[in-house]
Amino acid sequence: MSELTITCPHCGQPVVVKNGRCPNCECEVMEETVPRREALQEIGLQTRNLIAMSDPTITCPHCGQPVVVRNGRCPNCECEVKGVPVSEREALKKTIVAKALAARAKGASFGELETGLVNQGVGVELVKEIMLEVRGQPPEGVAARNHRELRHGLYWLVGGILVTVITYSSASSSPGGGTYVIASGPMIVGGYRFIKALINISQHR
Repeated sequence: MSELTITCPHCGQPVVVKNGRCPNCECEVMEETVPRREALQEIGLQTRNLIAMSDPTITCPHCGQPVVVRNGRCPNCECEVKGVPVSEREALKKTIVAKALAARAKGASFGELETGLVNQGVGVELVKEIMLEVRGQPPEGVAARNHRELRHGLYWLVGGILVTVITYSSASSSPGGGTYVIASGPMIVGGYRFIKALINISQHR
């Protein structure tokens, strides 16, 4: 293993990592190896090409917001927007994801990959997209999961409300009175999942 100087992701100092720890701040850092460094450098070359292309920001004709259109749809209002060339950008992004996965196989951490992309000048939103795919969570999969959670939360919330209303109506209409059920558990769980899914959806737009 060659002794190579790296920038510690914790303290930001140039150090030679030994025994898996930064000699300056003593935080855990993976030791550098030549194949790993070369893999990270290769990602740097690809990201510079991606930055050079720059995201084509346009004003959505439907919602009027300045957006970067991907997959032919506005990320804000989700309406179809035509005439935005993104295929080359998406192809290059896939190449970076593939290089990042190769770097992971050679020992690079998620933190190193993310820090490297940011240091190369890649925008925050694009870094999020790339890292989601590197972690095995493509944006399409995240969106589908969030919408599924939204539906399930709504089912539990409405179900809890219905049980409470029906049992209360039955008890109040009975001549001798009766007992009713306040389904607080399903309502709380459903409400929490529904709100959390809404927040996640808004953050990934």
